[in-house]
Amino acid sequence: MSQGIDHWITEYLLRPPLVALRFILAPLYELIFGWLDRRFAASNEAKLRQEVRDAFGFLFDEYHGHIITNEGAEFPPMFDYAFVTVAADNLRIRFSRGRGELDVQISSDDSPNDWHEIMTLLSLLEGGGDLKRRAFIDL
Repeated sequence: MSQGIDHWITEYLLRPPLVALRFILAPLYELIFGWLDRRFAASNEAKLRQEVRDAFGFLFDEYHGHIITNEGAEFPPMFDYAFVTVAADNLRIRFSRGRGELDVQISSDDSPNDWHEIMTLLSLLEGGGDLKRRAFIDL
């Protein structure tokens, strides 16, 4: 078949019933499983919060850090993601974990929505001219 016919079939025959099905199933899913998603998300966030406290106790003791709300992060997050944001002195550090990955981002109090990966910043501080993005294995 030609590309025009394929586009017409997709756009006018397949898309309308799928949009209608999504219109029906999305609220139904939220009604039946939404509470479970929120419960799992809260559990994942509590686990990450405890791991951050255990691994980075100095942030809380020496720098008077405290956990703040995750502004800009949706709740419940997709898949198994969890977010924890720590405010320490004039920095905000956001830990996120999900799908086998751990990311740490940092921002200042002056621009709280301007997040940067901490490994990139550490690479800049080391010098050498080339940016190397490394990954965390665990906390």
